[in-house]
Amino acid sequence: MSNYINQVSDSLKNHISELANNPCLFLRNPNVDFSRKRKIDFKTFIGIMMNSGGATMSKELLDFFDFNKNTPSVSAFTQQRSKVLPEAFEYLFKSFTDDNLPTTNNYHGYRLIACEGSNLTIATNQKDARLLLYNYCELITTHVIKQMKNNDKTKQVNFTIAIYICREYLRNKRNLSPPDVINLIEKHVLPVRPGRKDPRKVKPQASVSFLYRVA
Repeated sequence: MSNYINQVSDSLKNHISELANNPCLFLRNPNVDFSRKRKIDFKTFIGIMMNSGGATMSKELLDFFDFNKNTPSVSAFTQQRSKVLPEAFEYLFKSFTDDNLPTTNNYHGYRLIACEGSNLTIATNQKDARLLLYNYCELITTHVIKQMKNNDKTKQVNFTIAIYICREYLRNKRNLSPPDVINLIEKHVLPVRPGRKDPRKVKPQASVSFLYRVA
């Protein structure tokens, strides 16, 4: 199971590196954009976009750079973001997906990633970096659940926590190992018991809007 997590993670990192090595196709001004050495280079920018959650951009940058005193400003990030075309994430999404999902066993002509019952709301825009992160986490989480013991029982996973775990592993800043990822995800997987007298109280959460970052 650890090998699978490494395989999927390496695949994503390789596609990001491939994109970062040839960014000119996805820049508004290829001759000048990202030509100077900055704290936020093209590869770092991709990482920030993929790992951003629902906090303000100031907090996201502090978190990404581990509260370093030299953390770039929001203005610096905004300037770098304006240089990148949305098609960069569409290309990354498609290349990573094609590399990790089989083309067989289609469902009504579509490749079925997973069916799960979480209340996570996410846009289906392929040019959104969060969708790429979602696929990465879904692949790992689904594989962990399939390899668990007592797989004859229906299980439910806290996918919000699973995404957080996978994201921290991908960032590689907390020294998480694949066995750590497996154990943490399994800890938040519970069997579904039909007909239980005291059903769990789950409050639906509203989706987090990211529109304020577009301007």
